[in-house]
Amino acid sequence: YLYGAESWTMQSKIESRITAAEMRFLRKIVEKTRRDKIRNTIIRDELKVTSIRETIERRQLQWFGHLA
Repeated sequence: YLYGAESWTMQSKIESRITAAEMRFLRKIVEKTRRDKIRNTIIRDELKVTSIRETIERRQLQWFGHLA
C-alpha cells in the first residue's frame, strides 16, 4: 500500500494524483460522488481516516529520525 513511502520524493503532481485516487476510493466506500459536493475532510471524518499525504509525511519523518 505505501511500500517504500519513506524514500519517495513528493512532487505536487504525484501528490495530487495520490490524493485524487484516495478520495475516489473513500467516496466509493461512503457511496457518494463528486456531484454530491461533500468536502474531502467531511468524508475522512466520517470514515475516521487520516489523509494519505499526512501518513506519508509522518512515515518520512520517522525514517529521517531513525537515520539521524
